[in-house]
Amino acid sequence: MKIKKILEIKNVGVFSNFSWSPTCQEFKKYNFFYGWNYSGKTTLSGLFKSLENKKIHSDFPELKFKLRTDKRGLTEKDISRDFNIRVFNEEFVSENFR
Repeated sequence: MKIKKILEIKNVGVFSNFSWSPTCQEFKKYNFFYGWNYSGKTTLSGLFKSLENKKIHSDFPELKFKLRTDKRGLTEKDISRDFNIRVFNEEFVSENFR
């Protein structure tokens, strides 16, 4: 299953009420996020880390989201499903490298 786009993110960080712009491209097989401080990179990695860990990230207890995949739509209610996703962020580095 491939995540194609984030339809909505609510109740977290700069994404208190985010909707995907029709002019924004869909995700590719590998995606790299960069941007200014406080632009939402950590929040996005937390959302994807939630999918990897099969539970909502502890920093985002009120997170609501809707994703579109190549097969179906997903929300926070689907969090316990198996997703073939890996997140390599600062949290990953601090947990795995000393």
